[in-house]
Amino acid sequence: MTYTFSLVLIVFLSCASAPCAAQDTGIYFEKGLSFSQIKEKAAIEGKMIFIDVYTTWCGPCKYMAQKVFTQKKVGDFFNENFINISVQTDTSNKDDENVKSWYTDAKVINEYYSVKAYPTFLFLNAEGELIHSIVGASLDAEEFLVKSQKAVDTASQYAHLKYLFNNGNREPDFLRSLVQAAKEAGDDSSFHAYANTYLATQNDLAAPQNISLITEATKTSQDVGFNILINHPEEVNAFIGNNLRLWILNRIAFDEKIFPTIMPEGKKTEYGGGLVIYGGGKMEKNVNWTLLKEKIAPVYGPLTDQIILNGQLKYYSWSGVDEWKSFNDLLIEYTSNEKQIDTVFINRMALELIRKCDDIPSIREAKKWAYILVRQPCVPAYSGTYGKLLYKSGEKDKAIHLLEQCALSLKSPNDFINETLLKMKTGEQID
Repeated sequence: MTYTFSLVLIVFLSCASAPCAAQDTGIYFEKGLSFSQIKEKAAIEGKMIFIDVYTTWCGPCKYMAQKVFTQKKVGDFFNENFINISVQTDTSNKDDENVKSWYTDAKVINEYYSVKAYPTFLFLNAEGELIHSIVGASLDAEEFLVKSQKAVDTASQYAHLKYLFNNGNREPDFLRSLVQAAKEAGDDSSFHAYANTYLATQNDLAAPQNISLITEATKTSQDVGFNILINHPEEVNAFIGNNLRLWILNRIAFDEKIFPTIMPEGKKTEYGGGLVIYGGGKMEKNVNWTLLKEKIAPVYGPLTDQIILNGQLKYYSWSGVDEWKSFNDLLIEYTSNEKQIDTVFINRMALELIRKCDDIPSIREAKKWAYILVRQPCVPAYSGTYGKLLYKSGEKDKAIHLLEQCALSLKSPNDFINETLLKMKTGEQID
């Protein structure tokens, strides 16, 4: 059994056309050639190879195909410098003969170049060696071109920057460029290592530009920026906000102290986009939370109670139906103190329960703490969550009334509220 504990990842925009359908003025994608023939053509024409790696279900992939690849300035750059191919790595019953002919090569490309997220853009030399890569869609053509132009300049190619690093270059300006290249390439493990190497060169870690990097790169208590997050709350909060700082520190404490205790043989696996999977072991039946608190307190100080609460709630939600009472009891106690209530946290816990719990009495009991979400003027995300809680508990009419009142109070239509209302009125399942 596996469990998901992830930073919210936002996926934007989708369209109906296939990702390889660029117009004549945009990128010209080769068809009818195998990967070997693509490399041969690149060698003959003295060009590099650009591969758009996509799936049929990926909204950002479709956005790139429809809104970015079709633009003339993008086509001019790519057609001049690259032999371009668009590779679909999943299969569907709508696949044409060209896509089918690439099934084997697509699998090889996906595995050989370690593609973990979509879209991924690979830049190869004519021999098929990876020299640069970009993971994730760009908002517009200009942003995509800025990133892609680095692939044609040896000085900015990610493969070359890694070569220089491996041969001893530790100049701060160089390291900063390397960190950015690793980020754009979606090379999370290297990004983490490079960022810590760069931060170790900085005299003022609390400077805003360094705090920004610290929040992205700090994953363990041994990282360079960890003490800044712990000991400089005012500077960090002013730049990124208290909620993000607490989220990072909670995640580190959970990974290093709580998870090994509640699931001793469990494993943590990280995927692209911030997705983290915990699982692979049995839950510990008798957790000594007092002892855990004593171990955490010397490092995390006043944050300890919140860290322990997060750990207990995760433990109870993972343990299943028998522990939802303990889950609710903890949150009822938490919300009894008006000064400490964090509505972002409450919303996250409510969604956790809605997604995992099918015990109706437990869902109804959750209203005792989740009501905080609708105690203030309509916040669509919060009202939507509480409405889902009512709906799943069997109080359909109350859920619909709540969201209708929320919709009326807003100055403009809200797609999330309207879509949720439609699902409720038609009796669809909502998670």
